[in-house]
Amino acid sequence: MGGVNAAANSLAHALHQYLDQAECQRELSNFHALVKTHDRAGFLRRAGGLFLAGDFGRKQHDAVAKFRRDLVKELGAYTEWAARRNDIAHGYVTEAPTPDYTNPDQPIITVYALLPSHAREDRWFHAEPEWNFVAAEIEGFAQRFAELDARLERLAQTVVALYPDRLPKSTP
Repeated sequence: MGGVNAAANSLAHALHQYLDQAECQRELSNFHALVKTHDRAGFLRRAGGLFLAGDFGRKQHDAVAKFRRDLVKELGAYTEWAARRNDIAHGYVTEAPTPDYTNPDQPIITVYALLPSHAREDRWFHAEPEWNFVAAEIEGFAQRFAELDARLERLAQTVVALYPDRLPKSTP
């Protein structure tokens, strides 16, 4: 989820680009100090609300409305995927013998699965794990992380496009 957090940083920078340099740095320092994804998403929601309170003129009405919808949707995805990232980061890999159902003879093969840590008793029910991810599922998660990363980066680009006259001012 490192890429996703980098994209969230890009969005935070874009949402604060129109502030004076000192205020922008203060806000971004506050954002970077947040370690929990839900707190970071809340910060981005508030920053997005302040940004959207600006005057965009009538000609950008549709683009602003789309940005508003996309921001809500993508920040929801950002917080949802944090839970999956935690499952992956704090799980453990185990090997399991299983029949190879792709082979008509079904020989026993070894597969590897990611399970919840046994330290997380709330993730185990009657000795069965809440989840049991195999490599293909983890690869799917990686793809979804990359897609979320790209969508958050597009939101940051949209912010810049919506307010081109409010780009950071160069300092003398």
